[in-house]
Amino acid sequence: MKLSKSEIEKMLVSYEPLMRKLSNEYLHCSSSPALELDDFMQEARIGLVNAVDAYDSAKGTAFSSFVERGIRISLRKLLSEQSRLIRFPKHRIEQLSALDKAEKAAMSDSDDLLASYSGLGIDKVRMLKRLRKASSSLSLDDALDERSYLEFVKCDDFSSAELDRLMVKMMEKRIDEMKEDDAFILKSISGTFGFEKKSRLSLSKEMNRSYSSITRSYRKSLDSLRKAL
Repeated sequence: MKLSKSEIEKMLVSYEPLMRKLSNEYLHCSSSPALELDDFMQEARIGLVNAVDAYDSAKGTAFSSFVERGIRISLRKLLSEQSRLIRFPKHRIEQLSALDKAEKAAMSDSDDLLASYSGLGIDKVRMLKRLRKASSSLSLDDALDERSYLEFVKCDDFSSAELDRLMVKMMEKRIDEMKEDDAFILKSISGTFGFEKKSRLSLSKEMNRSYSSITRSYRKSLDSLRKAL
């Protein structure tokens, strides 16, 4: 169903209460500090416009139900994009947990002390610290086993430590190949490689680019990064 620009504006005003209600609902489901209500509202508007364009009365679906579903799809997509990028196997979770405990006990960032407190060894402490710093949005999923981890990175002949180093190396290489703005947007939204997490809306203002442009850049870069792994 194609509408004029003025008709779409009226539709956005009419559905503002529903979009705000659903945006608040999904905001409460988010654990990302980079997502704000305005981000969800922007996605809700995009979802509404897409739903209006795709609506076909001949299919017998109520317009209001179709619009709500379209808004929810857009909001869920925003949530999924802010979810963790990569998963760790159980043994790596245990090592990172041991490193965290050692840091609290030693109250120091010294590799020697952390190796002593954790029992992990200096080389492993250094590798874990680098991995954690480079990939702050990696997911610690203890349901994932070593086999699925190997399948995820499409390798079956590397040790766990080599897999971790390989994964970070591939991520760094792919990001280095991206356009500067695309890499900046990816690292800022996902909070990776030492970058502080930022919302899409704040990046839009900071970079003087539209919200949709920021979103397109992030989705393209994230897809590129995933393919690299």
